[in-house]
Amino acid sequence: MYIPVCFKPEADELLYSWLLRLAQANGFCGYNAEYSFTDYYMKKILPQHVCYANARHLDYMPALETVCSRYKEMKCFPTLETIVSRMTPLYAWFPLLPWRQQVKRSELLFRDRIGIYESLCDRVADIHELKVCPECMKEDQRNRGEAYYHTWHHLPEVRGCTKHKIPLMKVGIKNNEYLNRKEVISALEPVRMRAPEQTELKISGFMKGMYDEPVNIDWSITQLLLLERMEERGYPLIKPFGNLVSDMKDAGYGELLGDKPESKISVCLNSRKMSVTVGICLLSFLFEDYADFQQKTKNYGEGWEKNFREGIKYSYELRSPFGQTVLLKCRKCGYEFHTHPYAILMGSGCPECEKQLSEEQLLNRRLRFLGDGQYEVITDEAGKVEGVLHKTCGKIRKINALTAVYEEKECVCGFRLSEEEIQNRIDPTKSKYTLIQYGNRKTTQNVIIYHKECGRTFKIGLVKFEKAPYCRCCFPQKHTAEIFEKRIQELTGDEYEVILPFVSQKEKVKLRHKLCGTVTSGYPVEFLNGRRCDLCTPLLSEKRVADMINEAIGGVCKVENKEQSVMTVRKPDGTTFRKTAKYIVQECTRPTPSELFPERVKIMPQFVSEKGKLYLEICDATTKNGKWKLASRHEQGKERIIIKNYIHWLVKNGYVEHIGSGIYRSIEKE
Repeated sequence: MYIPVCFKPEADELLYSWLLRLAQANGFCGYNAEYSFTDYYMKKILPQHVCYANARHLDYMPALETVCSRYKEMKCFPTLETIVSRMTPLYAWFPLLPWRQQVKRSELLFRDRIGIYESLCDRVADIHELKVCPECMKEDQRNRGEAYYHTWHHLPEVRGCTKHKIPLMKVGIKNNEYLNRKEVISALEPVRMRAPEQTELKISGFMKGMYDEPVNIDWSITQLLLLERMEERGYPLIKPFGNLVSDMKDAGYGELLGDKPESKISVCLNSRKMSVTVGICLLSFLFEDYADFQQKTKNYGEGWEKNFREGIKYSYELRSPFGQTVLLKCRKCGYEFHTHPYAILMGSGCPECEKQLSEEQLLNRRLRFLGDGQYEVITDEAGKVEGVLHKTCGKIRKINALTAVYEEKECVCGFRLSEEEIQNRIDPTKSKYTLIQYGNRKTTQNVIIYHKECGRTFKIGLVKFEKAPYCRCCFPQKHTAEIFEKRIQELTGDEYEVILPFVSQKEKVKLRHKLCGTVTSGYPVEFLNGRRCDLCTPLLSEKRVADMINEAIGGVCKVENKEQSVMTVRKPDGTTFRKTAKYIVQECTRPTPSELFPERVKIMPQFVSEKGKLYLEICDATTKNGKWKLASRHEQGKERIIIKNYIHWLVKNGYVEHIGSGIYRSIEKE
């Protein structure tokens, strides 16, 4: 089957725009012209009983594998890779999504809506309104004879044209939005700007970079890059993040952040589910531009590609370069198909071979990659899927199996741990605390703990106790300002002094770092669990923490798991513990014997952040010469930008002052 009048899409044309222009050229000019056109030329060629989404989509088109295959003889018809990468916003979204969500969106585009994929028709659209740049329209009409919708004008949080530096306009009608119709032109209205023009254009430029040169990472890697850049810029990595919110508001991001920005940023940095708006604001603010961000991503991805190639070598042949979408050839049947690389690693297979499997078999194959792998679907007498069984606990949940896979919706019993695991998290040595009872209700893990010193028991949430490991019975009465100061001295020696004394666990204290003079404010329990100077404390990688442990105990430890800042570590003797990286560093560096590492053979020195080192360098130069010159540092390129970011932070926070071109001096701390 051929489309009578067909032409190539423009290089950056939105898929919906191309379909509108095809509909117009082929005589479909009435109400919902694009839908009528696709209904005739796209839906009609699909296999019988395939579900084709009837909703009006401005961003994606389903069953692309079949559609592109049927029209591949038409040279002007774009390839699947072209449609996905240039005519949809998909790849620009990928760094903002976990791998499984990337797979879901890819499957929505590639697969026929039949069998297990039929339920995926209902989905949230990524594009809610059509937008144009008046100057781009004039250029298109002058150079190509008609205007079209540009894909990059429809990326998330884009409200300005980076090419012409002006706000975009939105289309006010909801059907047959062919741009050369007078009704469409007359219905254009300005897009409401939510930030100053310069900020809006910076966001738009960043997102256009994500579209033009997409990076193959997921949201978890983006989170790591954000944390690294925050550390480089001198912002604390825990709520309320120092001056981050105020600096972002000064830069024009206030309305975009909305109410309770600290909480939104905290969720954004520590969760799979976050506000896309906040995530994009952080990226745009923390990185100089998209090229800066793209450079940072180059250290990630090699291991991911290696795992993929290892996973497919016996079943599939890679027929395209490795990227966000790959073309595979099945070694069993010879069928070639496009897929997201991670789809193979979570149970998807060759679409042709999967036709031989039942719906139950297909879903069970994917459920093997959820949680502990002990899930399977339950069907009724007619073979209809009714729910998902977790074989570990026997519970049946009324949930769509693919939703469970893509959203990682594990059974709540997956949060239940053995009593041995709980004891290791509370007190591996049992020298102070002993687990009496452990109960689990959904994701709230309550424990009853016996405190040997006072002989009483108390009930508390496990995670809450891990963050603040003290007896709730005797601690409030026994803890005093003197005891708190003594405890700080045991943990840090003479490195810190308490300048705002302990009153209660609910009131903050202040510690002064004698090395740099920085005063850090926080709750008592934070300092007892590893929090230190906001200036000098660096963000340590998993490898650096593991190396520190190994050197401290003279053995080989293995980091078995890392969830956000909490690490599960197995010691050489086979015992495990689960602590935050800050607490582990504290126990390696404290000058007194460590309860966590009684076998410690070496007291490790404290790491100092690069920002802290720079400040100490400026202090030393000020003492000797009365000033410090930026020219004394020889870094170039990105490294020099990082140094300037450090200096900017030090000036803004009152550590140094600018006294001339590239000349600074330290400010004496009171």
